[in-house]
Amino acid sequence: MPSDSYEGPPRLIVPTVRASLTAGEDLRLKVIIVGANVPRDGTMYWRPLGKGTFERMPLEHVARSVYSVRLPASQIGENDIEYYVQASVAASTIRFPATAPAMNQTVVVVRKD
Repeated sequence: MPSDSYEGPPRLIVPTVRASLTAGEDLRLKVIIVGANVPRDGTMYWRPLGKGTFERMPLEHVARSVYSVRLPASQIGENDIEYYVQASVAASTIRFPATAPAMNQTVVVVRKD
């Protein structure tokens, strides 16, 4: 019988990675954080592509190991953005993508023209 709890190293999974949005569309992410311990925090960091400092958007707990975050279209505007997700679990800091914050996930905003 498989175990009903995960005992491996902490992991942060974004099951559906968005690479583009239509102008006016919110960026919505589902995030799964698994580990032997409950995460202390979870945050999405985002900014216009290659410009300025990262803004913070906290993850919201949905159920068990599932979290969500929504970046409103009004904050994105028509700018391409980059983001990464980070969580603290026990003594570990885990990120998506694994290369963050040096190389982040890019989202291209497609204009409605």
